[in-house]
Amino acid sequence: MAMNYNLAYFTDTYYPQLNGLVTSIDSFKEHLERRGNKVCICAPKDNDLDREDKDVFRFRSVPYPFYKEFKVSWPYTRKLKQFFEFNTDIYHLQTPFSLGLLGMFLAKKQKAPVIMTYHSLWTEYVHYFPLPKKTMQAFAIRLSQQFCNQLDLVIVPSDAMKKEVESYGLDTKIVTIPTGFSFEHVNQDIDMDIRTIYNIPKDHKILVFVGRIGNEKNIHLLIDSFKEVFNADRKVHLLVIGQGPELESCINQAKSYNLENHITFTGRKCYDEVIAMLKKSDIFVFPSVSETQGMVSLEALACGLPVVAVNRMGTIDYLSDGKGGLLTEPTVSDFSKGIITTLHSKDVSQMKREALEKASLYTMEKMTDRLLETYDNVYSEHKHKKNKTLKPQYVKL
Repeated sequence: MAMNYNLAYFTDTYYPQLNGLVTSIDSFKEHLERRGNKVCICAPKDNDLDREDKDVFRFRSVPYPFYKEFKVSWPYTRKLKQFFEFNTDIYHLQTPFSLGLLGMFLAKKQKAPVIMTYHSLWTEYVHYFPLPKKTMQAFAIRLSQQFCNQLDLVIVPSDAMKKEVESYGLDTKIVTIPTGFSFEHVNQDIDMDIRTIYNIPKDHKILVFVGRIGNEKNIHLLIDSFKEVFNADRKVHLLVIGQGPELESCINQAKSYNLENHITFTGRKCYDEVIAMLKKSDIFVFPSVSETQGMVSLEALACGLPVVAVNRMGTIDYLSDGKGGLLTEPTVSDFSKGIITTLHSKDVSQMKREALEKASLYTMEKMTDRLLETYDNVYSEHKHKKNKTLKPQYVKL
């Protein structure tokens, strides 16, 4: 009979932020608890919080000055006393920073197994730090190596990400467990007439992007590419769903191309609204070069949308066989050509069927099975090995 666990998730990113990491945490929490496990979440306190969730421990935090969505938190005694009452079996970190360091310390102190999901390719985010790019990339790799080598296991969301992290020279075992999606959510009947809401003509095809509006998502290439698509076919409209530091710059870019009436920036939307908007769109376009999984691409496939994405980590795991969409090089000419080809393809119906078939391989039920099997292995192995000792580490460049 399978064992039920008390699982503690430590994350520097959580609600009210809405992104792939938050979706991953909430999705696994929901499905793990359905099977009798308990999951608590240690996350930063946020002044914009409009709800209180059970078993979510909030720690005081301040935003990182160069990356406002990243929170730096610190523990305090009263909150830790509440946390210790949870009696954690396995510490599952979602970050190597701030609260991830706290989780590591507590796990070592309690001699409990500790693992981490490596969600982000940190070398692609160094532009948010005011130091030379190569220096920061070397720092990120070295930090990853030293932190991960103190873990019992590292989880990555894609095979491409596994190859990248393996190149850092880790001694710790690495396994691939993507975040799945739930057909329950995808099949919800949410009435949202996006054509009326955003004034999109009925005879126009809708291209949709979902993600953080930041440079790492290659968002300016998307606007440049849409300009080429619009020049080739005027009956198209682009929906850009998300928030981020490059939003104002992208709006100005669209205006400079006289495309402000053909590109709609919707801002942040809740998960159910995103799914509803995907289901009413025609093609999902995703030029990001920083994805470790590209979970939103999987959700688009689950909604039956053909996907046009760049041939990089994340979506490459889903589309490398050419079914369900197209992969292109991360250039304006190639990406726009991929979109135009898909728009005018006579095989769109087949691509939609292939998209649904591809998505069915990555359901939350299947991914939760894999995660629970991993927990069983880690918990069992931890009992039979000498615990690693947490020592002060200094990153040398």
